[in-house]
Amino acid sequence: MSIITSLHGHKRQEAQRFERIYGATFSRLEYFVRNFIKREESVYDVLQETYIKLWEHLPQLSDDEALLPLLRTYATNIMINALKKSARELQRAELFYSTQALICSSVDDLDLKEHMQAYQQAVAALPPKRRQIYQMIHEEELSYKEIAEKLQISPNTIKYHLVEARRALQKEFSADKLMMAVLLAALFK
Repeated sequence: MSIITSLHGHKRQEAQRFERIYGATFSRLEYFVRNFIKREESVYDVLQETYIKLWEHLPQLSDDEALLPLLRTYATNIMINALKKSARELQRAELFYSTQALICSSVDDLDLKEHMQAYQQAVAALPPKRRQIYQMIHEEELSYKEIAEKLQISPNTIKYHLVEARRALQKEFSADKLMMAVLLAALFK
């Protein structure tokens, strides 16, 4: 028994509609994605996320014949987000390796445990909303947009709180020790 035959009523019609769209667009969308991504599993990850997004928005969409451009837009945005994530991970790795010398040279004159405690106390001393935003950025690695949606505040408010949090922490730590504390906090979370 297929999934579609086990569904009832409206959901069954929606599933049949999705299946028709999938059949009509998959090969062209796959070709489109392969122009940008060469790794087989990454291609299918993008396609899967694209069709999941289609499924989520299907009830709001009306013109089934014009969905390929929309699917290409979904796929493009998913690929861009994946590239941004890879770039952030690469930056983090570069930061890690570039600060190895700093960490190694600082170990002799800095007790890391005390330094981390001081950093955590400084973060804890931030006003509650500022601390929450700072931690969401640095510990949970959320974007401004994700935080804005979760907290229902504007990205400018997030930026303000983040700048003020960094300013307060920079009063407590030199730039290199603050960078090291943030890096260590991210590594040992």
